[in-house]
Amino acid sequence: MKILKNLILATFMISISGCADLDEEPFSVLSPSGFYRNAADAEVALYGVYSTLQCCGGGSFYGQTLPIYVGGLGDDQIGGNGPWRVPGQFSFDPTYEGVSNVWTQIYASINTANSVIDNIPQIEMDEAEKNNIIGEARFLRALDYFNLVRLFGEVPLQLQENIDLSNAFKDRASINEIYDVIVEDLVFAEANIIQMAKGRATAGAAKALLAKVYLTMAGVEGPNAGDMAYYTLARDKAQEVMGMSYALESNYKDVFSVDNEGNGEVIFELEFTRNIDGQGSRIPQLRGGAVLNNAVGWDIRNGGQPFAGSGFRNRGWGIMRGSHKWCDETDSLDFRREVCALCEYEFTNGQIKTYVGDPLGAPIIKWFDSNAIGSDGHENNMILLRYADILLTYAEAENEINPLSASAYAALEEVRLRARNADGIDVTGAPFDLTGTLASKDEFRQAIIDERFIELAYENAERWFDLKRHGLVQQEVTESNLVPVTYFSGMEYLPIPATELTLNENLLPQNPGW
Repeated sequence: MKILKNLILATFMISISGCADLDEEPFSVLSPSGFYRNAADAEVALYGVYSTLQCCGGGSFYGQTLPIYVGGLGDDQIGGNGPWRVPGQFSFDPTYEGVSNVWTQIYASINTANSVIDNIPQIEMDEAEKNNIIGEARFLRALDYFNLVRLFGEVPLQLQENIDLSNAFKDRASINEIYDVIVEDLVFAEANIIQMAKGRATAGAAKALLAKVYLTMAGVEGPNAGDMAYYTLARDKAQEVMGMSYALESNYKDVFSVDNEGNGEVIFELEFTRNIDGQGSRIPQLRGGAVLNNAVGWDIRNGGQPFAGSGFRNRGWGIMRGSHKWCDETDSLDFRREVCALCEYEFTNGQIKTYVGDPLGAPIIKWFDSNAIGSDGHENNMILLRYADILLTYAEAENEINPLSASAYAALEEVRLRARNADGIDVTGAPFDLTGTLASKDEFRQAIIDERFIELAYENAERWFDLKRHGLVQQEVTESNLVPVTYFSGMEYLPIPATELTLNENLLPQNPGW
């Protein structure tokens, strides 16, 4: 059931920390005082937090900003043409709209979460349900800050709702302080979320996100770089998730099927519905759920048959495309290559189309909705946490603690086994079993990095965050065989938006390199 319907809260989903282009001096923001009266109000307020992450097509962080402006930084995808090439070429500066969108949209979500966290305690309602709602809001706030700290580094910590300007312009907090808040929020969420509804945070989602947070904290940019205690925390939290009811889908393609949403591999997803105005997904449209360029009038995902009705709605814009590097480095026999992107395909007239020599790269087809009702009218949910990611998180952390252990191999090979199968049948024999073939901790670590590159392609900018976590941005992003990128010190973090520096002098100096 799609949960985010008929949302209210428009009057206080405003973040002072994310103001931009102000022509007049702001004196206050609207206050929700008087809104929070009962349990029903608390539920509606919570839905408002979810809405900030996904609503309104191109106006939301996960609906468009993350896929384009953050996902485009990695080497698994490229911009289809013109201005969409800007993120991948790092040809932007602090005035760039995409960077400003990242900042303002995340802080808007944080402010809405803070409203829930601040105001729910005063409501007379069942304590367990009250703590459940607060737990969900704290999970979402932790997710927001996890994105912020990885993208910008030191940022202001806003932990109370902004209802006027008295608390709006804070100093930057240290990376340690930000991660402390993230962990504290997730530990609370893990202990207090009791609901199991689809499309909402659960205790399992809090455990899964904690595992990823701990692993990041132990990475080269983390506040506890190389600390085995944090690898242990990551491994143990991932293992807790592995002991729950989640499991890989037998067919990789089914994980992303619009007809199989909320499947057993999904730990947390944002829900979209095509039949409610403003709550449909734009995901396939951005990536190119079929083929826009050089295949006019033909729907490649439908066996090369002509489009039914309006072809535009199902073809996609191709704003983000699979990179030449992703196609080059993914085994042509790997089933995931067929599911994720059209590195090569055949037209009905027999013409073979390939990414080689095509400056636009490969159309991304991982998400598709044949019944879409417009560019913002796709049904596809956005999976933010799934079981395959947790298996690879476990394998990576376990290898750091106990190099080449049997359990690390088992978790890695569970993912690779599914990749060469469709519904449990070995289709191609690729990728082959690595068990016992890797000679060192370093080789195993690289195998995990490579596996995530393929398994999690185009999902939530995972590749960009992986490269940062391992200190590989300079090595991997700058070796593009299509658009060479010149590395500069500080490239790993986005610049603080120029508008924010103007509004808040406490954000100075600018991030290095920008």
